[in-house]
Amino acid sequence: MEETVRLQAAIPSEMMPSQQPVERVVFRGQSYDPQATQQEEDPTILHRMVAMVVLQIFLLLSFLWPYVKTGCRGAYEYEREHHISEKILNQSWTTANALSKNTMTVARTVCSWNDGQVGAALEDVVIWWVHGVTGGLRDGVKDGMEVFGVRPTDRRDKRPART
Repeated sequence: MEETVRLQAAIPSEMMPSQQPVERVVFRGQSYDPQATQQEEDPTILHRMVAMVVLQIFLLLSFLWPYVKTGCRGAYEYEREHHISEKILNQSWTTANALSKNTMTVARTVCSWNDGQVGAALEDVVIWWVHGVTGGLRDGVKDGMEVFGVRPTDRRDKRPART
């Protein structure tokens, strides 16, 4: 039922029969409003920068791919002989245990400053950062795949072009 309602709400009004105009569809206390998605269409500076960096990494890796394969083959042979990854993993585990003992105490103290307002501000910054980085990664990978012809350009993409 939900899918039918969402599909009907997404059909343009000129394609709908005249007896069933769909302006807004309400279900489960939420409404579908096309203007509500406008905020998500404008990528932030962080979003654009991450997308640009990911695209540049695609281009760089395409140029360096034969050298990367040769380097990985040599690293694999060296690892098989000397077991470096096991030593690194053991040291990383020890370091993570040492850092985690006091980190939560410090984080709890910082987040409680000024009646929790510092924690709320930090939460907003983290959400903004994660949203920008993940959106930039998504767009960068999409652009990189389009440049290399792995995935065709999607003409239905409604977001404004990045400059």
